[in-house]
Amino acid sequence: MLHTFTDYIRQQHLVSEDDKVLLAVSGGRDSVAMAHLFSLTHHNFAIAHCNFQLRPGACDIEQAHVKDLAQSLHVPFHTVVFPTRQYASDNHLSIEEAARDLRYNYFGSLCQTHGYTCVATAHHKDDSCETFFLNLFRGTGISGLHGILPTSHHSSAHGSYRLIRPMLCFSRDEITHYIEAHNIPFDEDLTNAELDSRRNQIRHLLMPLLRELYPAIDNTMQANIQRLSEIEKIYTQHISQLRQTLTSSIIGLYGECYTLLPIAPIIESPSPNTLLFELIRPYGFNSSIVSDILNNCSTTKGKQFLSPTHTLAIDKNQFIISPSQNETSPNILFDTINATDIQSTEEIKKSAVAYLDISTFAMPCRIRRWRAADKFQPFGMHHQRLVSDFLKDLKLNPIEKQRVCVLTDNNDHILWVVGLRIDHRYRITPSTKQALKATLAPQLQ
Repeated sequence: MLHTFTDYIRQQHLVSEDDKVLLAVSGGRDSVAMAHLFSLTHHNFAIAHCNFQLRPGACDIEQAHVKDLAQSLHVPFHTVVFPTRQYASDNHLSIEEAARDLRYNYFGSLCQTHGYTCVATAHHKDDSCETFFLNLFRGTGISGLHGILPTSHHSSAHGSYRLIRPMLCFSRDEITHYIEAHNIPFDEDLTNAELDSRRNQIRHLLMPLLRELYPAIDNTMQANIQRLSEIEKIYTQHISQLRQTLTSSIIGLYGECYTLLPIAPIIESPSPNTLLFELIRPYGFNSSIVSDILNNCSTTKGKQFLSPTHTLAIDKNQFIISPSQNETSPNILFDTINATDIQSTEEIKKSAVAYLDISTFAMPCRIRRWRAADKFQPFGMHHQRLVSDFLKDLKLNPIEKQRVCVLTDNNDHILWVVGLRIDHRYRITPSTKQALKATLAPQLQ
């Protein structure tokens, strides 16, 4: 078993000579077996244990046993006690989600403090198969059907670190045989036998039934997972190439970045729903919204769709995606100057700078989003226009148009459609003595 273990670590490039590995050890058979196998290698490692206080008394005993294990192996030991139920209640999480958050944030802090380069968990083949079915039933798509990967990166409040799973080369039965053959003590986690989570239901109900119907199911599933993992790599590479080909970006009026996606190549593809989902998934959109977007793309210009982080708008022949914005205003720098200090007429015409006759309006100035009834007199014109009509003529994209701000005086008179045009009535004239200089900063704050 040691030979298989070290071969798997080498083949999957999980641990290098310079790595300091932190082992996540619960005290159960899988993680204890992992710790014993690591102790037979030359790798530099330590042990971390989380006491979630979910089973009073038993959790403290497990914590003490893992500490004894670390001492017997002569490696550093880290442990922490979490008020898991309180954390779950405070953050509206399930116990399982709360324990995961607490555990992986703790590992991140240990990596940051002690210089560990990766964290090893004891997931094995059976765990990977259970994950396959969990993701299949959740509808995660092809990206969820590779089971558990040998390595991945995890982001925590303390930074990102690498997760490795060196036990994926073993089944649960193989680990049990190793523990029994070497008479290694471990703690049986009683929660694993309870039907309080979908994973446990798959483990204790679905998998025994499948093994009864298909005796070779374990080997078959491992082969399927491996094939799907290889297919996913090809699929992901192709999507990445399409993303590079199809997407472009522009910088907006206030420094915001807009991603542009042409509609035609997407709706003309063999699978528009899948392609669009893959292209917009990095922006937080889920698969359930894709059909709605496609159903509206030929009939509803300007319609917008929201993800937790981004806004997507339909504009003519393209989709426009931008990070969602709250009511934060563009960053404008103000200065009062003598009118004689303005260098030239060309400088006055710069859209990113507004020069206003300070004697013609009431201070202080304010910045707000434009409204439907707003009117102003564009510079150079002799009559007022609706701001909405002015913006329509500029052909701004729907998201950018919505985010346009105006600079107003204390009476809510529009002085400047920020970054675009000042109001003619507040312009600099030969009789102007002092001017308010308003400069649009290059980036949205």
